[in-house]
Amino acid sequence: MPYRAIGSVWGRWDLQFHTPSSFDYHNKSVTNEQIVSALKQNGVDVVAITDHHVIDVNRVSELMALGAPELTVLPGVEFRTELGGKEKVHLIGIFPEDANLTDLWTKLSGKLNLTPEDVETKGGDESVYVDFQTTAELIHELGGIVTTHAGGKSNSIENIGNTSKFKMALKADLARNCVDLFEVGAPKDCDAYQNIGQ
Repeated sequence: MPYRAIGSVWGRWDLQFHTPSSFDYHNKSVTNEQIVSALKQNGVDVVAITDHHVIDVNRVSELMALGAPELTVLPGVEFRTELGGKEKVHLIGIFPEDANLTDLWTKLSGKLNLTPEDVETKGGDESVYVDFQTTAELIHELGGIVTTHAGGKSNSIENIGNTSKFKMALKADLARNCVDLFEVGAPKDCDAYQNIGQ
């Protein structure tokens, strides 16, 4: 990210952005140039590329080059986890812009069994999931931060439920020990998380 001598400034960040590298992205013809152009036109200063179950090293590298210096591109990845009911809980890892992308994705995909062969063996991308806690620990170990949807958003940590004490304890433990940042859809969704770290 470029140095700004003026001190603290507000910026527009998008920390969950998908590209045609996501298996479920609908318009696969969108180019990297179009992505960067649209982000810049919308005043985005920082974007995390968080495609589902993959860090496309070539695409992220090209987006970084195309965006510089006005747009900072962070490598990331979004995972479906084993948690939730009808709707699964998603987990996002976001990494520094200077991360070694090839090494990062090799370690993540190997340790989480997400190599192309692993995905095929599991029955394709629709069948892939990871363990929430193990994945959060690995993201932290590799220098990243963990974010998850919270409150009324889809694929939220709320899908763990509050109907039994052990579920409430599990959710609190995961929120306290694994998650660095909660992505909420409305300010009221913050209320339940204000005191979770105490």
